Amino acid sequence: MSYDNNPYSTPEKYGLISFGDIDFSSGYYEFDITAVLRRVSDGAFFYVSDSGCSCPCPFENTKLSDLTPLDSLEEFQKYCADRRWEGEEDRTRPLVVNLLERLHAAGVR
Repeated sequence: MSYDNNPYSTPEKYGLISFGDIDFSSGYYEFDITAVLRRVSDGAFFYVSDSGCSCPCPFENTKLSDLTPLDSLEEFQKYCADRRWEGEEDRTRPLVVNLLERLHAAGVR
């Protein structure tokens, strides 16, 4: 799998569209991204995460089978809360809230 051939970087190849993502990392030569994708055929939502140093490309080894169904806002909110690092809440909170509001507006309950 390569960076330009995975569900994150080329979602259209997999019948998906990108809905949003959040980088929970400190941003210093690392990444810790959670992405939300939506399946075009039925509108179902999925999320997937990847993390690492700045050397590899995010999601370069991600496969369709790595996506987790996003079944409820409460479940996803808990997942996001668990991803935060100590001291990062203030920076990531608005991003999480915005994504949760968009998911709710799109019909996820």
